[in-house]
Amino acid sequence: MEGHGPRKEFFLLAGSDATADEGKRHELFSYNRTAGCYWLETYGGDPNARTQMRESKFQVLGWLMASSISNRSSLRLPLPSVLFKKLLDGTEFRPDLDMVRSFDPAASQSILKISELSNSDFSSLLELEDCDANMGREDYMEHAAKALLVDDISWQFAALSKGFYHSLR
Repeated sequence: MEGHGPRKEFFLLAGSDATADEGKRHELFSYNRTAGCYWLETYGGDPNARTQMRESKFQVLGWLMASSISNRSSLRLPLPSVLFKKLLDGTEFRPDLDMVRSFDPAASQSILKISELSNSDFSSLLELEDCDANMGREDYMEHAAKALLVDDISWQFAALSKGFYHSLR
C-alpha cells in the first residue's frame, strides 16, 4: 500500500470505526468467526430493518471502500473476496457452493449435510423454508447458496454497490 500520512490514517480510522461496536452486533456488519471476516448484516430478515438511514450508511461504506482502493490505502476491514467478486460481476454474479465454501466453510458444511437428510426430514425442511415441495436436493443447495450470498443481503448490497460505483465515476 502506498497511502501515506493523513490519507492513510483516514482510511485506517474509517475502517476501524466501521467495526467499532466490539462485543455487540454492529449496525452494518456481522462478524463471521469461521470465515474470519465481516459480512453485511442481514438483520435476521426483518423487513422493518430497511431504513433510509441504513441504506445511506451502506452507500457511504461502498464509497469508502472504492475510495480506499483509488487512494491505495487500506481500510483494514477484513471482507471476503466473494463480496468483491459480487461487486465486480454485478448482475452476472451467480453464487455456487464453492463460493460459499471459500467464504464460510461452516455454512458450506451445513448445506452439504442436506444430502444426508432422510426424505421425510428433507420434505419437512422444504416445507419449513416455504420451498417448492418438488425441489431436489441439488436445487435446494443452489437455493441456499443464493440465499446466503444474494437474497439475504439484497438491499444492503444494492446500496453498497451504488456507493462503490459512485466513487469510481
